[in-house]
Amino acid sequence: MIEKKTFNNPDVKIAAMQYLMTMLLQRLDAAGQVHLKEMIAGVEADQQAAENADMMAKETFCETLQILRFAQNLIKGR
Repeated sequence: MIEKKTFNNPDVKIAAMQYLMTMLLQRLDAAGQVHLKEMIAGVEADQQAAENADMMAKETFCETLQILRFAQNLIKGR
C-alpha cells in the first residue's frame, strides 16, 4: 500500500496547482478546445480595463499571464 503523504507547505500546493494548470492548458490547446493566444489577449484586455484595481488583482493578472505564456512557450518548443 502506498503511504499518503500530506504536504502542509502552501508553496508546494500552489506549485502543484500551477503545474496541473499548465498541463491542462497545453492539452486543451493542442486539441483545439482552447487557444492560448486568445486567452492571453483576453487577460491582457481585462488587465487594461482594470487599471484601477488593487495590488492583489494586478498581481493576479500578471501571474495568470505568466502561466499562460509558460504553457504557450512549452508548446512552441516542441
